[in-house]
Amino acid sequence: RRTPWTLHSLHSFCAEQDCSDGEEPGGKLVLDSHGNLYGVTAFGGYAVGNGLAYELLPNKDKSQWTYKILRKFCEGSCGALSPVSGLIYAGDTSGAPYDGKAPLFGTTPFGGAQDKGVVYALTHGKAGWSENVLYSFCVKGSCADGQTPYSALVPGAAGDFYGTTLAGGATGNGTVFQLSSHGKDWKQTVLHSFCLEEGCADGASPTSAPILDSSGVLYGTTRNGGGSNSGVAYTLAPGKTGSYAVLQDFCLKAQCADGEMPIPSLALDSNGTLFGTTYAGGKHRTDAFGEGGGTLFALSDGKHRILHHFCAEEDCTDGEYPQASVTIDSAGHLFGVTAAGGDDLYHGVIFEYVP
Repeated sequence: RRTPWTLHSLHSFCAEQDCSDGEEPGGKLVLDSHGNLYGVTAFGGYAVGNGLAYELLPNKDKSQWTYKILRKFCEGSCGALSPVSGLIYAGDTSGAPYDGKAPLFGTTPFGGAQDKGVVYALTHGKAGWSENVLYSFCVKGSCADGQTPYSALVPGAAGDFYGTTLAGGATGNGTVFQLSSHGKDWKQTVLHSFCLEEGCADGASPTSAPILDSSGVLYGTTRNGGGSNSGVAYTLAPGKTGSYAVLQDFCLKAQCADGEMPIPSLALDSNGTLFGTTYAGGKHRTDAFGEGGGTLFALSDGKHRILHHFCAEEDCTDGEYPQASVTIDSAGHLFGVTAAGGDDLYHGVIFEYVP
């Protein structure tokens, strides 16, 4: 029998006057080799409330944590503001722990030269942490380079980064982009503009970051587009012309029984199977609007399998409306969260799926 899980609160946000310690934390946390945690909040932290970056430092037995503000965004100048995605560091995807000193990178959907979002770096120095904008979006005509980067970045093997923008690009429906270092400058390249195909069959409006496999191939999802405008899962090999392909078109079955709106990023296991969730759809209809409670799915060998239809239990005690990526452990178990459902129906669950 499995030992029950215990939840501990490390810090409650907006505990200080005017939420000077930040509010609405978002994205995943970064863990360094000393056990310290790093993250961002979308709001709070300053008079105009444009968010901040923070660190949590534990004592020896991790019974107490000290909260420390590293950088308040829009302090002095509004380069980056309101980060909604988490921080990453070079080598993040390799599994190597963060050393606590190297730069941390992120995106914001606002701020920058055109107030259409930026990629930024936080650098540690003798005077503390400083912020540097690496790229401002929408500096090209009609925002052909993208705008509103709503997702986190993904570090590549050569010191470059990959990400998505919710809007902008050739048709205004978002992009997948690459950011590479050229000395002190950074070059941004659009790898794919969404909605280039008739009816947006190639997808539209990506809200999550792509993931990168060991061979350098990207996999991701879009919130909209596809045959039913309910999103797609895609693959893209940077540097290979014409490599973009749709892996799964959602909501092709009656009443979207195969799921709709794959909002979060995908997860990849050691066998090459992709796992993800859809925010809505599935077999279990829960309200007058005809929206399903969402699905947990797998993609492998060109086949789409639903592992779980959320809201399958009475009063949706198994959760509904998952909108965050799943995590895979060494045994192949999947962990995730839902935005609603649970014992009180409305406030969500943390779930585990055992194959």
